[in-house]
Amino acid sequence: MTGCASGSGSSCRSACPYNNVTSTITYADNVSLSCVEICPITVTGGSFGLNETLSCVQACPITYYSSNITRRCELCVPGCRNCTSPQFCYSCSVGYIFSNNLCIGQCSVDLPFFYGTTCVR
Repeated sequence: MTGCASGSGSSCRSACPYNNVTSTITYADNVSLSCVEICPITVTGGSFGLNETLSCVQACPITYYSSNITRRCELCVPGCRNCTSPQFCYSCSVGYIFSNNLCIGQCSVDLPFFYGTTCVR
């Protein structure tokens, strides 16, 4: 563990290293004021690494889900606005419709059929 600059989370984030050789990401843990590879489990349930901010967060933002396996905020599949895993969406982004716990691209009159990841005739 690497120590962070005392006090603010932003100072801590800028002090946390990224290893280009091993692709190791470290996150600023504002509770321990340390850089950690895996965000700690807390009394309230846990914290998860958010790559965009390189910090540990208590709740992942919209379009992400909390993975207890990786201890990171992982992206929902494309089109999914809220999810609990890669296979389970419970709301969709604009332009997508909900079907069997997943979000499917909504097509137009000109391109009425959805195939793979695009609309076709």
